[in-house]
Amino acid sequence: MARPPMAPAPTPAPTVEPETRHAVRPGPTAAGLWRLRRLRRRRALVGWGFAAPFTVLFVAFMALPVLASLAMSVTDMRSTDLRNPFAVEFVGARNFVRLFGDELFRRALFSVGQHRTSFGLLLAGAVVVVLPVLAVFLVLQRQFLRGIATTGLK
Repeated sequence: MARPPMAPAPTPAPTVEPETRHAVRPGPTAAGLWRLRRLRRRRALVGWGFAAPFTVLFVAFMALPVLASLAMSVTDMRSTDLRNPFAVEFVGARNFVRLFGDELFRRALFSVGQHRTSFGLLLAGAVVVVLPVLAVFLVLQRQFLRGIATTGLK
């Protein structure tokens, strides 16, 4: 019987000097930096594009009314002054002094919970509503994160 041919002897691995073991990467070129900056700018603009509708709606329906109410609280503006809002006089904290000096306001402020309303019951009602919603959220969040981790999405 014929013997099978022997495999050639493995050639020894070339020895590499420690200084040349790792390839040295060349630094970024000017064109590469320009492309990187352009990509970052484009991503930033896309992000701002997604945030812009919320920002516009938030400013229109939250920030402007809050600022307007703060301005009205330190002026003598009345509903008849809405046509000419710049004709009002700045009164500072006088409106608040008058408000807290009003006996009817103080009675109403400190009588919360005395007229068929229990503050404890209001808090308990809020807890009864919030706890189940929080529990469902935590369960769904856990499953959602597990699904993301198993599919490799980030």
